Amino acid sequence: MSSLRWPDPNDHAEQQDTPERKRAELVRLIDRGFNWRVFMVASSGFFALSYSLFSLNVTFPMLAYVYEDEIRTQSAEVTFNIVTVAGSILGSLLFGHLADRYGRRPLYGIELIILIFTTVGVTETSAGFAYQTSARTSSSMSFSSWLSAWRFLRGIGIGAEFPLSACITAEWSAVQSRARMMSALFLMQPLGQLCAYLVELCALVGYGRHRENWGDNSTPLILNESKVLIDSVWRIVSGAGVVPALIALIFRFTIPESGRFTYDVSGKWKAQQALDDTRWVYDQPPTSMSRPKDPDLEGLPRCSESHLEGSSAQNEIPYNSASSNIALKKSDATIKNEDEVCPNSLPLTNPKSPMRSRISSPVINGSRTAEGEKVTEQARETHPSGQSYTKGNDHELNQWRQGDDGDASSTPGSDAPSWNQFSRSELKDFFIAKGKWRQLVGTSVCWCLLNFTFFGLGFNRADILAKIWADGPKETGHGVPVWRLESSLSDPGATIYDVLYNQAKQSLLTISIGSLLGSVAIVMAINRLDRRDLLVATFLVLAALLYTTGGVLLATILTVNHGVVIVFYALCQTFFSFGPNTLLFIIVAEIFPTRYRCTCYGVAAASGQLGSVFVELVFLSWHDGGYIEALNSSSFGRVLILFGAFLTVAAVFARAWIPRSQDIRDVPATPGGTNLRRKLRSKTLEELSEADQNSENGDGFGFRRLFRDIMERILSCCGER
Repeated sequence: MSSLRWPDPNDHAEQQDTPERKRAELVRLIDRGFNWRVFMVASSGFFALSYSLFSLNVTFPMLAYVYEDEIRTQSAEVTFNIVTVAGSILGSLLFGHLADRYGRRPLYGIELIILIFTTVGVTETSAGFAYQTSARTSSSMSFSSWLSAWRFLRGIGIGAEFPLSACITAEWSAVQSRARMMSALFLMQPLGQLCAYLVELCALVGYGRHRENWGDNSTPLILNESKVLIDSVWRIVSGAGVVPALIALIFRFTIPESGRFTYDVSGKWKAQQALDDTRWVYDQPPTSMSRPKDPDLEGLPRCSESHLEGSSAQNEIPYNSASSNIALKKSDATIKNEDEVCPNSLPLTNPKSPMRSRISSPVINGSRTAEGEKVTEQARETHPSGQSYTKGNDHELNQWRQGDDGDASSTPGSDAPSWNQFSRSELKDFFIAKGKWRQLVGTSVCWCLLNFTFFGLGFNRADILAKIWADGPKETGHGVPVWRLESSLSDPGATIYDVLYNQAKQSLLTISIGSLLGSVAIVMAINRLDRRDLLVATFLVLAALLYTTGGVLLATILTVNHGVVIVFYALCQTFFSFGPNTLLFIIVAEIFPTRYRCTCYGVAAASGQLGSVFVELVFLSWHDGGYIEALNSSSFGRVLILFGAFLTVAAVFARAWIPRSQDIRDVPATPGGTNLRRKLRSKTLEELSEADQNSENGDGFGFRRLFRDIMERILSCCGER
């Protein structure tokens, strides 16, 4: 005979042992704050990526010196860059899609293995057996061909790291520290670039004791000895990238699959696994759904769960008929302190409604021991719709998976074998019906135009730096070696050691200092500024800087006043790091749902890398009174003005098709006070991913809405006058 009972008010299992409640607990654990373990796992890999990416261009002048018979023109550097970026595009697209289909964990480390393997391959690249003929030096293998092949494969590893590092950081970050963690992650890019130059300087200084062998290159013996030294330097600079990649690979083994992916994509029936993995990362024992007995968490309220994807559950408070007033008073106290513990959680619809204290249904076919432990005759799981199935009953489990009407479920997070987020119907619903294609196109266009400009400025190219640092016309012609064309030194007797040492110092002053300042500044200010507005503003500021820099360059190129151009170049680098470089890296990882996050990030990143290819082709084909890379050509000044126009277009796309990832709410100015102040709040990933961009209630989303807002402001200004 079935027995009826009221549950004990201290027993949370019945209220929480559902997929939605487990996901709520998962999000609550993640929202505890900045997680250093996750940061170290992601940042170590991104640092290895950045070092490998920028060390490729650091070594080109050395390659042009050692292998001058194969690298005869500066266009060889463009070719190497195009090959590397092509591999990067493939890596971003392929690994981004696979990460959404099979999970982040199976791939998180493969890209580093590729990076390590190909770095060794690049470092060991050789021309084979070389012999001297009457006209030139011949060899048994093509150094350029082998280097291009290895750089293409290395590019795959570099491109794969972008979506994996960014998306895993976003999914493991607390909502209140997500932007700061991701901006700190992007700080690894200028640090990696800085380290590439520092390693080059250290290697040069280390071999500086042999400077007597770096002198007059007209002596064949000295020329060969200096080539041996430079060949060792570039291999040291390139091979050093293995060290951070190995460290990052070790860190990768310390993090499980993203809990959000396990729940939202693998299936709600894996909610317990998702919760256990999250508890393990946050040093919580993977036990039952009862709240952890952490002394720092005892008595603290739960974050609101009404924002969870696919969940409408509200916080429940156990009912006790003998002490209902006490329970309700505790509820009110919880509401007052909730903002202090979870400052970014969504407010409840009606916090003081009595409906928050719901009476649980009596338990059927169950009993309770003297210690209060519930023993059920049949353990049951609950379907989100309210249905349940008996554990061990395959027929009921199949019905649970298929849904109410027996058809395969097509909702995210279900475990129906036929559900595929990449099916035509799912893709059409998400990108077309919900209007998410605008976000994908908007971020892709902005990233493409950004990289077209950023890499077009030649921040990591020695020939462009030589142009802005040159204080007068330099010797050019077919008889001048490439490595001399990449230098701003006017002394015809300068050795390769002098050229490389001078280039490293110029790069540190022009690039690294400004980039680091911009990255550190945005880490500190990221939570105080609206990210979408800051993205638009910095696009426009950079456009104005490029217009000015182009004009100044045309007026001062190859003169003693070239220092003004250097200052503007450093300012551009600062605003690139403070603005679009960092912001696009963050925003793209925020605005897409878990089931498409890595794929969309890979598409946007690949679009940015495609912009890098386009600008390299421009460098090959542009001819306006001289090729751009020609040391004495002024064409680059006009190109800078053109770049400013591209960034203006990017600002328009950012304003029209990139949504806000923050909103403003009123919070108490002082704890417990009645005065309110306005505060920026980062939206949860669930809020951002499920917003319908086709809605007219969006936040100024779309070109028509943008045009309407502009016209309203113009009319308003005219009316005031």
